[in-house]
Amino acid sequence: MNGLWTINGIDLYDAFGAYILKGSYNDLLSPPMPRKRLEHEYIDQDGVAVDTTSPLTYEARRFTLRVALKGISSTQFWSRYNAFFGLVSTPGSFLLYVADLGKTFTLLYEGTAKAEKLTPIATASQVYAVFEVKVLEPLTATIAAPAPNTIVSTEAGTYVYTAGQTPFEFIDNELFLNI
Repeated sequence: MNGLWTINGIDLYDAFGAYILKGSYNDLLSPPMPRKRLEHEYIDQDGVAVDTTSPLTYEARRFTLRVALKGISSTQFWSRYNAFFGLVSTPGSFLLYVADLGKTFTLLYEGTAKAEKLTPIATASQVYAVFEVKVLEPLTATIAAPAPNTIVSTEAGTYVYTAGQTPFEFIDNELFLNI
């Protein structure tokens, strides 16, 4: 489990006996929601006029990471608990690296929604607890079409070399692959 997740370069498992639980990756993989485009409804026309020339902007992402903490004694558990929450709750953002995704996320701690004790803390030889850690990704990366001379994977699982052309174009607000 070493090296799978780090916060500010500190290995979560080595330092805190912590690991991110299954299901948390779904939020990390989800793209940000686009902000509503400028629109206007004319009273004498059907439908709505939409600004299709301004670049799309995105909302900040808020999500929950399910994190498990373990210790071999109550003393070690509380020490790891204090160190972990001390690290993520320091002023400013923290960097979460997820090796399985090959990506680093810049996050802000927003609190813990729920805690679940899985074993007795005072008397167990192995202490486990799960926390739902609320985070904010304030500045999401802009989603951009690949540059010319890149390789793009299609829905059919084939690959296309863009050979000097921009591989995508927008027609009536829909994205099309130029091949």
